[in-house]
Amino acid sequence: GSAGCAATTARLKAIRLDADIRMVVPKRYGAVTGSPERSLRQLAVGACVVVLLVVATGFIALVSGIESLRSDADQRHSSVLASGTADVVERSVVDLETGLRGFLLTHQAGFLEPYRQARAGLPGELSSLSAHVKGDRPQSKRVAELGRAIDSYENGYAAPLILRGSSLSPAALVAVMSRGKALVDA
Repeated sequence: GSAGCAATTARLKAIRLDADIRMVVPKRYGAVTGSPERSLRQLAVGACVVVLLVVATGFIALVSGIESLRSDADQRHSSVLASGTADVVERSVVDLETGLRGFLLTHQAGFLEPYRQARAGLPGELSSLSAHVKGDRPQSKRVAELGRAIDSYENGYAAPLILRGSSLSPAALVAVMSRGKALVDA
């Protein structure tokens, strides 16, 4: 009797305690409810979700880094193009001065060929340079100022000299050429 009754009472208490635990501890915290395979499956799914989030975050960071590198490369490429175009503009300005100086010294129109070629090419070269520095406001301003300075040199200095080039005295010629060099060097 009493031993069998005590064992039964102990089993009932254990069953009641197990039921109480199941009611107090929700399933999502790993309560003893359900099968162990189900808890393991939930754990595996959770781990997969965490791994996917880490991989997605890494991928987003990688794409962002690549875009940043592309942007830097594009800026460097544009800077190289602008520098090359600026060199072409500079050579053309030197050709303006060289052609004018050769003409003033010799009074032969053939010496104006570098001047004429530079004058024909400069508008396109300046336009190209302007396009290469388009997003850079200070550089765009400098290109515009350079264009105005070249126009001033051509129209206010060189063209009038070409028209009256043979009428300059040697002293006036030296003064004019010194002024022309100073204008180009500025």
